[in-house]
Amino acid sequence: MLCARARKVTASFNKTPLRDVCAALTRDAGVTISCQIVFLDKPVTLTVKDEPLGKVLEAIAEQVGAKVQPRTSGLRFRTGAH
Repeated sequence: MLCARARKVTASFNKTPLRDVCAALTRDAGVTISCQIVFLDKPVTLTVKDEPLGKVLEAIAEQVGAKVQPRTSGLRFRTGAH
């Protein structure tokens, strides 16, 4: 998943539910990005241009109070508990 985190993305979100942010980033970055159900409706406001996906995901995680977890099928926003 390290190479996926290096992919550059450009995106703009304004109070967009995390479920829609995940769908947009999945489409744009070509890697599956998902979130636990507790985060689906959390709003995200962020504008980035040609930023590494990993940096973008960490900024989003900070906004919604999540952690980014690598998975065999992609990346997921999850609670801090394992």
